[in-house]
Amino acid sequence: CDRRVMKWDCRRSLPVGDGWAAGIRVEHFIEHLHPRDELATFLRNARRALRPGGILRVIVPDAERFLRAYCRDDAQGFRELAVPDPFPEDLPTRMDVVNHVFHQWHEHRWAYDFETLADRLRVAGFSRAQRSGFAESLDPRLACDRAVHAPYSLYVDAVN
Repeated sequence: CDRRVMKWDCRRSLPVGDGWAAGIRVEHFIEHLHPRDELATFLRNARRALRPGGILRVIVPDAERFLRAYCRDDAQGFRELAVPDPFPEDLPTRMDVVNHVFHQWHEHRWAYDFETLADRLRVAGFSRAQRSGFAESLDPRLACDRAVHAPYSLYVDAVN
């Protein structure tokens, strides 16, 4: 990935013209957006900024994986998601861990599984949402994912 950085509040706009980008990548960002207004605004602006056929790569904590881990009778599912064993002192139970993932001390605004994220992308006008994997993307230039997030993330490529 290109490591140039521009500070910008992407909740309200994107600092590029229509059809300017071949791809946009957001890693552990949209779960911090208010789901009713900020998310819709961001997705609409991302779609506007992408050229036809451009890819929006979205990476979020995978709510489904955490809920599946919670439903197990042991902590192994959480270990597979890189949750410390034993759990952190301030998150002593499995539900504490789930709440932390979903809320992260009030920083996270919403939890996403593939069904929910694909729905939001469809509503925003993307022609297709496809589940992908760590370091895999419809646009290989966007597959520069951070390994630290790999155990517990959902990877989705949306086509404009």
